[in-house]
Amino acid sequence: MLPALSAKYANYDAMDAKAGKPPGSDGVFKRRASSLHREENPNPGFYEKSKARTVHVVTKWPCCVVLLVSTFSLLLGAMGFLLGGVSIDTEGWETRGTPIAKAAIQEETWRTGQFTLADGTPAAVGTKDSKRRRARALLEAGDDDDEYLALETGSKSPLSRFAIASAMNPARAWKKRLTAAHDEHAALAENAKRAADLGRDPRAALPRGRAGGRSLLSSTGSCSTPYYPLPDDGNADTANDGQEYVQYRNNALEIIFYEGTNLFDVAGLKAMCEVEDTIMGLSGYSDYCDKSWRTCAAPLPSDAGWATTFQSTGSAYEFCYQPISLTRFLMSRLSLTSCNDFTASKQASVDTWVANYAGCADKYIVDATDKCSSSTTAGYYFDPAKFNAGFKTGSTKLTMTKSTFPMDTSKYDATMQWLLGLDKDGSLKLGNEYFSVAYSSSDKELLTLKTDEALMTDLFLATGSSIVITLLLWAHTGSLLLTLGGFLQIMMALPSAVFFQTVVCQITFFPFLNFLGVFVIAGIGADDCFVFYDKWMQAKSRMPPGASASEVAKECYWEAAWAMLLTSTTTAVAFASSAIIPIAPIRVFSIFMCAMVIFDYIYDITIFAAMLAWTHDASLRAQNNGGKGYSLICFDLFAFYEKRKEQKGSAKVSENSGLLRSKTIHQSAVPLPEKVLRKNAYPLLHAARWFLVVTFLAFSGVAAWQASKLTTPETNEVLLLVESDPVQKHSSLMLTGFLSSTESQLWVAVMFGLVPGDDGEYTDPTKRSSLMLDPTFEPTSTAGQSWFATFCSDTVSGMSTTSYYTPMDQFRAWIVAASGVDATSCGSTNPGWPLAASTVEHCMKYWADNHDTESQKFFYYPSSGEQTNANAKIFVLKASFAASVPFTSPLNVLLDEYDKWEAWVNPRIAAAPAGYQGGFQTSQGWWWMDTIDNMQRGAYSAAAITLGLAAAVILFGTGNVIVTVYSVTAIAAILCGTVASVIQMGWTLGFLEGICFSILIGLSVDFVIHIGHAYLESAKHYEELLGEKASRGVMAREALATMGWSVLSAAFTTMCSAVVLQFCTITFFVKFGTIIMLSTTIACGVTFFMFVPMLDAAGPTGRWGDMWAGMLALRDKLKKKN
Repeated sequence: MLPALSAKYANYDAMDAKAGKPPGSDGVFKRRASSLHREENPNPGFYEKSKARTVHVVTKWPCCVVLLVSTFSLLLGAMGFLLGGVSIDTEGWETRGTPIAKAAIQEETWRTGQFTLADGTPAAVGTKDSKRRRARALLEAGDDDDEYLALETGSKSPLSRFAIASAMNPARAWKKRLTAAHDEHAALAENAKRAADLGRDPRAALPRGRAGGRSLLSSTGSCSTPYYPLPDDGNADTANDGQEYVQYRNNALEIIFYEGTNLFDVAGLKAMCEVEDTIMGLSGYSDYCDKSWRTCAAPLPSDAGWATTFQSTGSAYEFCYQPISLTRFLMSRLSLTSCNDFTASKQASVDTWVANYAGCADKYIVDATDKCSSSTTAGYYFDPAKFNAGFKTGSTKLTMTKSTFPMDTSKYDATMQWLLGLDKDGSLKLGNEYFSVAYSSSDKELLTLKTDEALMTDLFLATGSSIVITLLLWAHTGSLLLTLGGFLQIMMALPSAVFFQTVVCQITFFPFLNFLGVFVIAGIGADDCFVFYDKWMQAKSRMPPGASASEVAKECYWEAAWAMLLTSTTTAVAFASSAIIPIAPIRVFSIFMCAMVIFDYIYDITIFAAMLAWTHDASLRAQNNGGKGYSLICFDLFAFYEKRKEQKGSAKVSENSGLLRSKTIHQSAVPLPEKVLRKNAYPLLHAARWFLVVTFLAFSGVAAWQASKLTTPETNEVLLLVESDPVQKHSSLMLTGFLSSTESQLWVAVMFGLVPGDDGEYTDPTKRSSLMLDPTFEPTSTAGQSWFATFCSDTVSGMSTTSYYTPMDQFRAWIVAASGVDATSCGSTNPGWPLAASTVEHCMKYWADNHDTESQKFFYYPSSGEQTNANAKIFVLKASFAASVPFTSPLNVLLDEYDKWEAWVNPRIAAAPAGYQGGFQTSQGWWWMDTIDNMQRGAYSAAAITLGLAAAVILFGTGNVIVTVYSVTAIAAILCGTVASVIQMGWTLGFLEGICFSILIGLSVDFVIHIGHAYLESAKHYEELLGEKASRGVMAREALATMGWSVLSAAFTTMCSAVVLQFCTITFFVKFGTIIMLSTTIACGVTFFMFVPMLDAAGPTGRWGDMWAGMLALRDKLKKKN
């Protein structure tokens, strides 16, 4: 209530006293009520009539409004789900339509076989309808394993745990894709190397029969005789074949010892050995370990841990393989039978092996294929996967190593659940003063299971945030019925937004990220409910007792609707600005959230407003009936409490509680929060206004400077679990921690025969591009053959790549060696290089079939002929090279590496012979880089667009330039303050942070706009009531008093719901909650301690800054001149 009005009402009360009437008598109420209304237009236009009709309908037929609007919303949702064919998807976390994306998607389409040819059939993958082809493509692409299994088994759950986890961690799917791209090239060379060492393909089954998964051999001696695993020892012995084979099984427990000072000290070796013994002694280990194919006879070994794995079969013992580790290898070479044998006397012998290891590491760093077989030590064992990166001569301290415990592949699922149980009870947390311990399964399935379990738990916890919002809404309104109305308003926005997305925008892709929108809209919807409710109660407090809902609504309905329209529009625009990011889930999420905000606004001024009107009139009917029934019908806590007090005779009904307040209209009718903000808070802000303005502007400048320092992470690995989690730590260490770490290897593919492009739907990742063939590609020319082979060898040397896959270069070497060349296919057993154009395709197809099956992907069979090698044609060629940086490198490093490859490849292709000039270089790693780059640049661009569009909305909504400038300054301060805060917390702009910042932009505008609108509205009320212009102090005071409580209620509700997310395990939820808490806190601080003081100190009054008045004045001035 304005202070001037309070004085005016006091005069009214004095007049009543003179007349012998009590304060607030009916006559005075009429005078006061009439002063609060604008003079009615005797000839209202269509606009005014429409506004009046709307208020009339909402307040006179509230039940019909709720029923009709709810039905309308459900019908929209039904049409959206049925006609739009919406389905929950977790794909699409990559850019679409950018130059890098267009090149990468063509390579992926070809590599995964997801294409058809207009005139022929691909030789490697068959027809598009082949189920096996689709399954293989999914597996190669690293997509959903459950879909792969579904194609094999015919069943699939609607939404797999992998799908949900991939949605919450898009980089998880990216990591699978990048690893798959690496494996496609690296595995060929690696398997060939292992096959040479073992004399067979390590992926093939062993040449022993296995009944029931294992065929035990006869007893071969005493169990006390050490039998240690020596995989890859270079020996041709057959006794250890089974032992060697276990190294290549995926089902294994891996223990990483890290943060060691020097694990080659005998004390460290003993400690690692004891940890291995502890693990082998765990309950259940003998049930799930991989057992040797041999048996033995008593006595058992003296190694206490290993001895626990021996199980009697009657006449003999079967036993588990020992862990594959440096510890066990040294025990075998130094004739140690237990961990206690690692004594100081053995240090010199260990040091001898360390020197040999360092020499082998030196060779490995230069040539990764060098097995160090030239060592003078017989049976030498060097596994680069057991040595920390950087281990070499001159740096021989072992700071990290790995032990592998082979597990039974026939019990895979049970083993994973057993390991998950060990992780939960802490049995594997075995670090000590010598080292820390990280662990996981060798195929990372344990990390997947743990993440999925934490994700499902966190989803339920996140649901608790909505419950918190509901309870706080109930506490604010006092009425459970109104709370349910607010909840209904929020929930109805979801199906309506689905309709807008699927039917209006024709986007059927529904990313799982959209479900986060339900959480976001709950906070926004609660804010709208608070605003409308408080506006209603403020209007009611100004009305005489017994004023109907229609009378109260005339006073406040359109004022509240306009205030919320401004905030809803700016919030919707803020979300829409993120649609510039060319990543389908974010783009669709932006559109979806924009629609949800608009529909939430519509339902707030219809559903919630109607229920508020009904509740208001119900309270009046209850008053006329002695208060009976109302508290029960509406579940109004305030009314129930006051009724109880009244029944006890302790006090009469308070005028400040629930919808039963205000039997009189003097100052006590004003809501308590409004009184506090007006009488207590404002004087303090007013006294310190200039200090606050200067201080906060200075802090905003510092925050902007700090926000400009936002950097990209040192690694682009995205962690769902905290980095300190031992299972998550294992994944991080495996990427780059060891000499042999290749999981993060980035492979560059140089493609010929394709054209970069994407004719799929950018907003629907399930609708991929077709394969676009280069019509100028001609692979058979002799000049082209020679150039391509030379280009491959030159690239290997010129780009200093140590790993590569160059089929054409290998094919040339085979032709030049003239070993096994088929005369029928190649025209001669020694045709020479280059081959004749007429025979090169037939000859290369023969070579691919017999020496490199991957190269079969280069060929197709024309429709006009039979599917024989003689008719096979080349339509694509590819060469792959390992880049010098991993895909987990910082963004700036990846960008530099990309530029280097562009600078190397493009000039050479431009100078290539005709038929090869359409080539291009691409990589799944570049696509990941492009995604991160666009995510980060898009966050900045979206923030700038938000500020610009918010300024336009505020300017046209308020019509005041000065308020608009202040508002934009405050919003910018909120954004900069939030970003600066997370920088101080150690955040960088990574993948998950980019998603959070996209949501942040839509949450930073409401509070400021509410206060700015209330500031200008208070001037109108003041002038209408007193007939004089209000000062900026009065306007700032009334803006704070009338809107401050709504803002604080919304902020408190949002904060409480975000606090719940801090108890989540998944880092995305924690960061999401952190962003919400920070942005809400900073928004409150900026709004009350910067924006309000700015208005109080230098806010516009009268027509200062009034855009419309300025335009009218300019028009009049121009008319006079003319």
